[in-house]
Amino acid sequence: ELALVKSGTGSFDVALAGVPALVLYRLVSRRERWLRRHLLIAPSIAQANLCEPGLVPEFILATRDDEQRALAHALRWLGDGGLSLAAQ
Repeated sequence: ELALVKSGTGSFDVALAGVPALVLYRLVSRRERWLRRHLLIAPSIAQANLCEPGLVPEFILATRDDEQRALAHALRWLGDGGLSLAAQ
């Protein structure tokens, strides 16, 4: 079992419940992608990671490659019974 959650309180809720999760945040517009490249200085976008860094893997989805990385991570986690997520 693995939760795919958006950044925000959802990541905090699943962390409190002890549910393994990946945090996904999609950047759709050119402006969002530009802001991420040039202005984003926060180390994390997930609330759970602001409380305890590295608690939940997070992926900012700006390109097709980002989506493939997130999917590969989720499939790897599901395939090995959660060991790859727990090791991070």
